Amino acid sequence: MAIVVVDPIPEAAPPTEASAAADAVSEAREAGALAAALDDGLAFSLPPAGVPAPAAARGGASFTAGVPLDFVFYARQKFPDETEEGAVAKLLAEIQAPPPEVNLESVVAAEIVEGASLFTHPCLYADPGAIDDTERIPEPWLARVSAHRQAVERILRAVGRIQIHHYVPRGVSATGLEVGLVVGTGFVVAPRIVMTNRHVAEVFAMARDSAFPFLKDGRGEQEPVVLIDFGGVYDEQQNVHRIERVLFIARRDEPDVALLELRETPGHEPPEPVPLQLTAPPADAFPREAFAVGYPTFDPGDARVPLYFRLLRVKRVSLGRMARLGRWEGMPRLFHDCTTLGGSSGSPLVDFGSGAVWGLHFHGRKQTADGSGNVAEPIWRLAELPAIGDILSAPGAGDAPAFSLSMLDAPETARAVALVASPSPAATASRPVLFVEGADFDDEQPFPAEWFAPGSPEHERVRATLPSVGLVQSQNTKGVTVAAATGFLVAPDVLLTFPVPWQTPRKTNKKPGVFVDFARTVANEPPRRVRATKELYRDDVLLLLRLENPADHPLPAPPPLRRERPDGPLVAERVFLVGHPAAAGAALGDPVAASRMFPPPYGVKRVALGLLGDAEPGEQPIAGSDVRHDCSTTVGDGGAPLVSLTSGEVLGMHLGGAFGRGNFGVSIWPLLEKPEIAALLG
Repeated sequence: MAIVVVDPIPEAAPPTEASAAADAVSEAREAGALAAALDDGLAFSLPPAGVPAPAAARGGASFTAGVPLDFVFYARQKFPDETEEGAVAKLLAEIQAPPPEVNLESVVAAEIVEGASLFTHPCLYADPGAIDDTERIPEPWLARVSAHRQAVERILRAVGRIQIHHYVPRGVSATGLEVGLVVGTGFVVAPRIVMTNRHVAEVFAMARDSAFPFLKDGRGEQEPVVLIDFGGVYDEQQNVHRIERVLFIARRDEPDVALLELRETPGHEPPEPVPLQLTAPPADAFPREAFAVGYPTFDPGDARVPLYFRLLRVKRVSLGRMARLGRWEGMPRLFHDCTTLGGSSGSPLVDFGSGAVWGLHFHGRKQTADGSGNVAEPIWRLAELPAIGDILSAPGAGDAPAFSLSMLDAPETARAVALVASPSPAATASRPVLFVEGADFDDEQPFPAEWFAPGSPEHERVRATLPSVGLVQSQNTKGVTVAAATGFLVAPDVLLTFPVPWQTPRKTNKKPGVFVDFARTVANEPPRRVRATKELYRDDVLLLLRLENPADHPLPAPPPLRRERPDGPLVAERVFLVGHPAAAGAALGDPVAASRMFPPPYGVKRVALGLLGDAEPGEQPIAGSDVRHDCSTTVGDGGAPLVSLTSGEVLGMHLGGAFGRGNFGVSIWPLLEKPEIAALLG
C-alpha cells in the first residue's frame, strides 16, 4: 500500500515569473500525488497551493472561540450559507450520528466515542516545540493546556517524523531532501536514542540474530536513508537528523517497540530526552487526562479523515485521556482515546499531571464507550526488557521521578506550573499572599506583622520592588490574551521572565505580540502597559525582552540584583515574591487550599512571603533550577522575582513547583555571568 507524499507547501508570496513556474510544477506534483492516492484508496483533501493550512483555515474571517482550525474551516465549507457559529453547530450535530465501521489499523479515535468529536478530543497543529499560536484550543482543554504548557512543549521538541528515502541523488545531502516516505513517529528517550514501534522500524530494518541491519532496495544494493525530523510542521520548519542504526527491535512475543540511534553531528544536537514513567501506577490512578504527539498521515478506512484533517503528515497534539490498564492480545496494555491515524504509531502518550510519558502508542481500533479504543505499550513494561532498561536507566535518560501515590494528589510537576507551596522547609510561620494596591499592600487586608512592622526597612524594600514587576501577556491577532506570566526589570528597558513558549522567536515582533502591564493590581488602577519590541535572549529557563519606554508613563527603575555569589547556600533567607496568580491555579493541587490562599480577583499583583531552603535528599528539582523556596505560588507566578527581605536584592527568579512539596527557582548571579546577558545588561 502506497503512502501519499506531498511536497511541503510553500509560504504565499507575490507572483513572479519564476514563482508561477514553480506553482505549476507544484500543482502538477500535487495532482499526481492525489491521483496515486485515489488509486490506492487513500484520498484526502489537499490545501490550496501556496497556502499553509492554518492560514487557509482562517480564510480572512474570525473564528468561533475555542474551535480548532480544521473544524472551523470544514464547517464553513460544508455549510456556506450559515454563520460561522451556525456552521460549527451543524457540524457538531452531524458528527454525533453513529459512525461507520472503520479500519482497525488506524482510526480517528475520539470520533467513535458517544458525544465526542475533534471539538472535545482535538488534534491541534503544532510548531516544532509548541502548539501553533494560530490554533484554537477548545474549552475545557484551554486551562489545562495553559497550566501545563512547558510540559507539553518539552515533549513536542523531542518528537519527530520518521521518513525514509531509497534514493539520494549524487551530491545531495540527505538532510536537504524533501519529505520522503513517512512511516511513523518517534521520540527521544536517551541521548541520541529514539523510541518507536517495532512495526515502524520493520519498514526499513530487520532483526537478524542479534543485529538489526537496514533493508536494501529491490536489487539488493542500496540501503535506505532514514531520517527523523523534529520539526515537520505545516510550514516545514525542519530539524532533521539521520538515523545511524537500529539498536533494538522487539520479538513478536514482546511489546511493539524499537530503539534507533541518531548519527552524531557536531553542532547539530538532537532534542533532550523526555521524562519517562518507569514505575507502574496503582490501578486507581485511572482515568487520567493525557495527550499524544505524532504525525497523523493516512487512514484508508474512514471517510471522515478529509473532513477532520485539513493537512496530514505534520506534527499535532491530540488531547484525550488514558482510560485504564488492561490486557490486549495477551499482554498488559494502556488504553486511551487521544485521536490518532496511521503515522501516529510511535507517538508518546503523556500524562498531563506529571508531564511524563506513560505509554508508546502502537495501535488504533474502533472506540468503545469507555474510550479505550487506542492502545499503547506502558513505558514501565518496556523498561523491563533488558535491552531497553539498560538504556533508560543510564545517565541522561528520561528524568521523571518514580510514580508515587503523592503524585495523584499533586500531579503538577512540570517546571512551568507553580502551585501552592507547603510550609516546608520553614518552621510553622504562615506564608501569607497579599494583594497589592499601587505601590503598597492593599490596606483592606491584615498587614503581615509576623514578618515585619509597617514602615520597617523590610516593608520599604517590598514597596521599592513592586513598581518594577509586571504582568506579561501574550495576545493573539484579535487582542485576546492567550497566556500570561510575570516578569521584572533587570535594566532600564529590559525585562526578565521565563520563556514565553506561545510567542515563538520568529513571531516575536509581529503585532499585537507581548505586552507588560506594571499596574495590574486589585485597585483596578489605570494600566501602565508597554509593548515588548524585541527578544534579546532565550534559553530553556530565561527570556529577556526589550520594552518600549513611552514618554507619558516612563518605565520604573529596576530593583537591585545580587551580582556576587554567596559564600554558601542561603538557607532560611527571608524572601518575598511578587507575581500575578491566575484563575487556572485554583483548580490545581488542593482546590480548597488554593482558594483560601488565592481568592479572586486573579491576574493582579500580589506579594508572597517565605524562606529559601535546601532540596530534600533524592528530590529531582525543575531542570535548570538551583533555588528552593516555600513562598506560596500558583499558575501565573512563573517569572516572578525572589527578593531578599534583608537586602532588597533580587536573588533569583521563580520557575515552578509541586503542591505540598515546595517551589523552585534559578539564582540571579549565574545568569548575570552569562557573557551574552552580561553584554546586554552592562
